[in-house]
Amino acid sequence: MTSFPLSGSFIEQVRTSCRSVRQDAGIKISIEAIDKFLTQTLNEADFNRLKSHHGVSAFPLRFPTLVSEINFLAILSLLNTLSGYRLPLHKATGDGAYQNIIKILVGLFITGEDEKLTSRGLSGLTAEEIAGILGVSLFSEKPHESLPGVTVGTKEGEVVEAVDLVVKACNETGKALLEAGYESLGDLVVEILDEAEKITESKGDAAGADHFIERLVTTIPGFADQTTLTHLDPPRPVYIYKKAFFLLFALYQRLDPRSPVATSTSTKGSDKSAQRTVPSAHALPMFIDNVLCTMLVHLEILDLSSCTVPTLSSWNTSANEFRVSVKGKTKEELDTIRKHVDGPRVMAQEAYTVRAAALDAGKVMLERVREIRGREGFGWLGTVDEADIDGYLWAVAKDDPVLRKVPRMVERNTIMY
Repeated sequence: MTSFPLSGSFIEQVRTSCRSVRQDAGIKISIEAIDKFLTQTLNEADFNRLKSHHGVSAFPLRFPTLVSEINFLAILSLLNTLSGYRLPLHKATGDGAYQNIIKILVGLFITGEDEKLTSRGLSGLTAEEIAGILGVSLFSEKPHESLPGVTVGTKEGEVVEAVDLVVKACNETGKALLEAGYESLGDLVVEILDEAEKITESKGDAAGADHFIERLVTTIPGFADQTTLTHLDPPRPVYIYKKAFFLLFALYQRLDPRSPVATSTSTKGSDKSAQRTVPSAHALPMFIDNVLCTMLVHLEILDLSSCTVPTLSSWNTSANEFRVSVKGKTKEELDTIRKHVDGPRVMAQEAYTVRAAALDAGKVMLERVREIRGREGFGWLGTVDEADIDGYLWAVAKDDPVLRKVPRMVERNTIMY
């Protein structure tokens, strides 16, 4: 089991562990590609339109209390996963991973009047309930091995794997909360926010944010996005905490009065009492999933050609081939290329390696932003942070006609992204 970072240094250890892993794995960051992206690819209008599109929209729900809304956001963050099942979910439901997670959350909220999202509700959630909300079957019929003409229902397949991952995450979280004495994940998060607010007042946003991340990931296993990479010599821990960062950002964006887009929809949503201080998310690393890794490889910001992990160095070759195949294509020609195509299939150690490199690339990109924004015509980059870059890359991957076609990295059997 991977040990947690030292108390008070969680976000710092995320950054240092990721940089160390990237360097030891032979993954390079191209300053030339970053500068090209910032000065030639980006334009102010599109960046400002997409930078806040992290998927934390105003949901069509009326929350009875602020704690209920915080609980909803916390469980959404916990279940912000299943990226490895994008294709089978599209085939079975017509929607991608994130859209199906939202469907599950809204379905549980509506049918259970908030009760299904309590600690006890999560601990008792079943695969049949999730399958019912998604409108999928958990069984496929196959011919009986020894009885001709007889079929039997078999519980197997990729969608079943995805449903089981959701159920396991919910059950484990519910049980952990009950054992710790919390009625809901929202109650835990509110307690952490209260603690973080006091720390923020005395030590600043960075210390408050670090406390929030530390308490969350050490209490709820589903947020503990970390491992030990045994393919490195010597083996070393790496910390990424994608979902914990996502939750802190979502809470800041939705609830903090300093956020320009605070959009609480609790029953007191029009009242300032529905807002609360949340440690600023401006200094957070990017929230690394398969989409960001895929975009950074496609944009040649991450150079995997010298990577010591064979699967990742091979990805560099296939990414080059895809770039050549779409170069100069018209919109009509691009339409003939299939979208929703899987890219490289990676195992956990491989995924953590490239995710670590992507997180470190976010820091380098922000360093280049700070240099370039002083040039004539680039002053609009002045307030950009890593969360903005994250939001833009995540959204443009779905918005741009070429980027929608880029085959995405796939890791199965993980609940971390």
